Amino acid sequence: MNDSLQLYKPRAPRDYCIYEVPYCPSRMSDGVYTPMLFSIGPMHYGKSEFSVMEEQKRRYYEKFCSRIPDDSLEEFKSFLQREETRILGRYRYDCRTFSFQMDEFRKMIFYDSIFIFELLFG
Repeated sequence: MNDSLQLYKPRAPRDYCIYEVPYCPSRMSDGVYTPMLFSIGPMHYGKSEFSVMEEQKRRYYEKFCSRIPDDSLEEFKSFLQREETRILGRYRYDCRTFSFQMDEFRKMIFYDSIFIFELLFG
């Protein structure tokens, strides 16, 4: 079985909730919508300019894990696994533009989720 993101079919536009900023050169300057400090989700995932923040996300993960019981972490992982198709379906991007496999998508969502929790509540 091919475990590629290409197996997932995009949803109808009314179901999307995470949109790519539309390109309109007359109304924006270069970089207005490009992340400056960190990236959440697949669009800028893996770009070298965010490598320092990817390391920071790992540190947030360690902090998160130090505060919660192991069974809670496993429950969180199970939740993400159950919801991965739904999470992927929330991105408007054509799945074929992602240059990584489902395992990489799972890892990205896992660390991004924990990063957001720690950023807001940690």
